[in-house]
Amino acid sequence: MWKYVLGGIIVLIGISVWYAQHASRAANEGVEVTLHVKGNPDGPVTLVEYSDFECPACKQFAPYVDALVSEHGDVIRFEYRHFPLVEIHQNAVAAGVAAEAAAQQGAFFQMHDKIFENQ
Repeated sequence: MWKYVLGGIIVLIGISVWYAQHASRAANEGVEVTLHVKGNPDGPVTLVEYSDFECPACKQFAPYVDALVSEHGDVIRFEYRHFPLVEIHQNAVAAGVAAEAAAQQGAFFQMHDKIFENQ
């Protein structure tokens, strides 16, 4: 019984990873997405967040990430990645494009914070 449950969970995780990659490519077509890192770029622990700028849960999670990086930034490498839920958040892609434009000026996380602040 547990083998089937575990097998089902593994299949669901695989489907989720595939969908995340597919949705990210489709939603970001024509946008140059760069890597966004906070904390220690060579830290032994990497925390990767897939986030949507219109997602209320993502907005609520952002202060916890900031606190974690502030407290343990010497060992944590935090990576932000776009995951716009285009089916339910019509402005998520536009917000991501704005954040990427800010990134080209060295201000990704400042724009990240402003977008969540004004969500």
